[in-house]
Amino acid sequence: MKAGEHFEVREEIVLVADDDETIRLLAKQALNQSGFLVATATDGVEALSIFEQIHPDLVLLDVHMPRMDGFEICNRIRRQPSGFYTPILMVTGFDDVESIDRAYMMGATDFVTKPVNWTVLIHRVRYILRATKSIYRRIESEARNRALVEALPDMIFQIRRDGQILDFRPATTFEPHLPAHQFLESKIQDVLPTEVGQKCLESIERAFETNRIQQFEYSLSKGESEAQFEARIIAFGREKVLSIVRDVTEERRLLAELHQSQKMEALGLLAGGVAHDFNNALTVISFSAGILRKKLKDDEKLVKRVEAISESTQHAATLTSQLLAFSRKQDSRPQPTDLNSIVQQTQKMLRRLLGEDIRVSLKLEDELWNVLIDPTQVGQILMNFATNARDAMPEGGTFHMETQNCRSEEPDQFVRLVVSDTGSGMDGETLERVFEPFFTTKELGRGTGLGLSTVFGIVKQAGGEIRIESQLDEGTVFEIDFPRFFPEEKQLAVEEATRHWSAENCSETILVVEDEDQIRGVFCESLQAAGYEVLEAPNGTKALEVARDHSGEIDLLLTDVVMPEMSGAALAKELRALRPDLRVLYVTGYPDEVLRRQGVEPREVALIQKPFDNPVLGNRVRDVLDSRV
Repeated sequence: MKAGEHFEVREEIVLVADDDETIRLLAKQALNQSGFLVATATDGVEALSIFEQIHPDLVLLDVHMPRMDGFEICNRIRRQPSGFYTPILMVTGFDDVESIDRAYMMGATDFVTKPVNWTVLIHRVRYILRATKSIYRRIESEARNRALVEALPDMIFQIRRDGQILDFRPATTFEPHLPAHQFLESKIQDVLPTEVGQKCLESIERAFETNRIQQFEYSLSKGESEAQFEARIIAFGREKVLSIVRDVTEERRLLAELHQSQKMEALGLLAGGVAHDFNNALTVISFSAGILRKKLKDDEKLVKRVEAISESTQHAATLTSQLLAFSRKQDSRPQPTDLNSIVQQTQKMLRRLLGEDIRVSLKLEDELWNVLIDPTQVGQILMNFATNARDAMPEGGTFHMETQNCRSEEPDQFVRLVVSDTGSGMDGETLERVFEPFFTTKELGRGTGLGLSTVFGIVKQAGGEIRIESQLDEGTVFEIDFPRFFPEEKQLAVEEATRHWSAENCSETILVVEDEDQIRGVFCESLQAAGYEVLEAPNGTKALEVARDHSGEIDLLLTDVVMPEMSGAALAKELRALRPDLRVLYVTGYPDEVLRRQGVEPREVALIQKPFDNPVLGNRVRDVLDSRV
């Protein structure tokens, strides 16, 4: 005990019940002198009442008392929960053997004969209280151990060193592969497969040799599936061990899903990083192609070459957009979308994904209505369908995509996307769970179970409905209905945002801040060709110096968002403190979540996503300068 610490120890209470006043006084004096608190009662009824009020640690009880004798009091105390273990010493005559026998039958702990030797009595009281406390501790320990065992969701075996099962408690959460009586009649090596039984015996021996817990895992066939178990073995006594066996099938499945999700997350991060760097390269290629197109406008053959570069750049940009969609690093940006164009753009990639033994067929509605959805998400839907179809057609087949304009009751009009395959199909149980997150029919490690749940989320986010029809060996059909997009106000807003503004004979001053030298170079060249006065800086610190040294107006800050030393948002804040009327146009190749961490809310600022070309930059710069955004 540390200095200054004090523990309160409760004095033990003895209840003395005797109708003889002299006995009561002598008992009280002897017990008080020995450190006990004493309560007294003159008859049985009073004794029982006092016991119920104070719950003494020990009762000294005379056999013969008025109103209720000691035998009845003892019996009644024992019937109370608080009195079941209370020690009771009964006082009786020296030769009263009949009373002694009856006292024990009524539940007395011990007896004291008259005349009472009070010194001996005090020693006996102390001994009985110590023994009672020891019994209490043992009872509590056994009750605690029993509660712990009952709370375990596991099978518990008591096994002899030679493997004989001595005791068995079934699990509360799963059925064992044998009834309890068969376990108790057998050796552990006889109820388990040979290899597992041998492993168990070896673990039992190691438990005795090392005096440490031994652990091993094993699998058992469970119908058409396989159950995984974890066994822990610890030796106790000379020839026995305790074995605790847990079904860890679900735990291992969830762990495998976690690992698979982590792998997919890592792959997504890689895809997002590749897409960002690729977008930077595409931006340089796109701008360079635009500059070349202007300079080579009189050479038809070379112009065609440059246009081929631009088309390939646009195709590559679509690929990076799909990478970002796959990695789930691109926020949804709904816009009026023609599903036909997305299907046609995606089919080439799908043909490579599906392989040469799967035929891709299309049936597209003429003059298909637009729907409001992020085009990259449509590509993501088709990729998920194609991946599942490929796995369902290992020996080849047909993957079909179809679009339709549909009308139900006016004014309800919708666009239907139908995707089907001639694969193995699904049974009713699988159909009920097919859109559940992490549900997959693929082998462990091959599928995440997120594909169709992602499709379901995309469709619902776009206000659509999705249906599935499938039977075993008869293929699968998905039907998605998207609400038709009616132009009106939103279409006018789109037209206003995409209107082409002249990017020639301009005169404003633009500060271009970009840490990638090649990108900064093509931005500056393009803007200077349009007539702008251009200032440039490779980072935020240098940009502040340029702005302070420039005596004239700076009309626009064109800045990358993510840069070393200072972010684009921090730079814009610093410059606006110097030049309150400064307009800002951000450029980035990062997804929205990264921009928000940099202090830029994509939907609240003027922003261009890489890659883009000269006309896009010219239009966007003009929009911001003319306060159209």
